[in-house]
Amino acid sequence: MEWRCTWPLEQALDHECLAATSETWLDLSGLEFADSSLLHLLLESQRVHRARDARLVLAGALQPVVERLFTVTGTAAFFMRTPL
Repeated sequence: MEWRCTWPLEQALDHECLAATSETWLDLSGLEFADSSLLHLLLESQRVHRARDARLVLAGALQPVVERLFTVTGTAAFFMRTPL
């Protein structure tokens, strides 16, 4: 997912839309590419979730190139992850 494609996810993770939820699950298992735009969006969403004592969960096995983004940037441990 590159910067031109993050808009729908941005809308889904809109702060006001999620205000009533205590947990958000994102299935990224089908994602074949991700860049810093997605990572920035996820980090911002994680920050908002934590500020509200809510959880952001990345579900499913990540494709190797997406997993590498989290590994190389040192952000893998920042997110709660679970298999589907």
